[in-house]
Amino acid sequence: MKYRDIIFDASDVLWMSRGADLIAMRRTLVRYHKSLTHQEMEEFRYLERKYKAMAERHVMPADAAVTDLYREFLVWLGLPVSDWQTFRRTYRKEKSLVFRVNPEAKDGFEAMPEASSLFVAANDNRLALDRKLTQSGLGDMVRDVFSSEDLGVSMPDAAFFDACVRLLHAERYEILFVSADLTHLEAAKNGGLKTCWYNPNALRNTSGFQPDAQVASFRQLSGRLW
Repeated sequence: MKYRDIIFDASDVLWMSRGADLIAMRRTLVRYHKSLTHQEMEEFRYLERKYKAMAERHVMPADAAVTDLYREFLVWLGLPVSDWQTFRRTYRKEKSLVFRVNPEAKDGFEAMPEASSLFVAANDNRLALDRKLTQSGLGDMVRDVFSSEDLGVSMPDAAFFDACVRLLHAERYEILFVSADLTHLEAAKNGGLKTCWYNPNALRNTSGFQPDAQVASFRQLSGRLW
């Protein structure tokens, strides 16, 4: 099926977070005069999986899941719970400075249909997003980017996708949103966009939500679009 516009969720599609989270957490804890242990990093990753699954299953709202994730982790670290917003902001900023490019992303972009315009969406600041696209070699292939900083709202808030649609001046059914995050995909689908789950690790979907399509690679995605 052909789409006029394809929006790629940057996180875990264009660049991978594994490894970047370790570096970012180390840098964050330096500000608290703490050194990161392996056990602490694994605890944070466990809490991320736990609260992400709860948000996907609608056990709790996504914003509440984020709040509880950081509050619980700060308790585990022995740091003041009241500092969770500053901690989260620092960690996200540090993480935005570190990234590993998905090795199949560039070839995958080159294989996309010429009739489709490519866009990138991210819960990131515009400067960091532009820098990553330039360093990854993807910048020249992207028509524009949608950053949470510019739009004033983050995924999976429905307002993020409403803003994208307004800026694209397209019908919602003409837009395909590709993401590795089921909560982002569900919000996009609820907003009328077509959705594709990028799932290279063959993760099991226990959310109860079904995206319009699922692919394991960029090659598989491009094969479905021609």
